[in-house]
Amino acid sequence: MVSPEIIIKDKKHNPGKPKAGVWRDVMEFDEGRKKILAVDFLDEHSKIISKVFAVPEVTPEAILVTLGIEDIIPLYFSCFSWVCEQINVRLEKLPNPQTPKAEE
Repeated sequence: MVSPEIIIKDKKHNPGKPKAGVWRDVMEFDEGRKKILAVDFLDEHSKIISKVFAVPEVTPEAILVTLGIEDIIPLYFSCFSWVCEQINVRLEKLPNPQTPKAEE
C-alpha cells in the first residue's frame, strides 16, 4: 500500500515508519470514533491524522485549513489502513517460536 500523503504549504508530506504508540492510538481512536460528537468530528480526525504523520508541519490546525471537508475522512481511512498494514508486515517478520509439544 502506498503511504498516505498530504500537501501543506506546497510541500508534500508522507508519514514515517509508525511506532507502536501510534498504532495503539489509531486503534483506540477507531474503536471510539462513532461516539464523537458531530461538532468535534473533523477536529478529532485531524488530531489522529497529525499523529500518524508525526511531522511538525502536519498539525491538526494545518489539516483543517488545508483540506476540504470531503478530504479529511478519506485521509483518515488511508492513514488507518496504512498503519495497520505497516504493523502487520512487521509482525509477520517476527520469529514465531515452535509450540511446545504437550507432554503425554
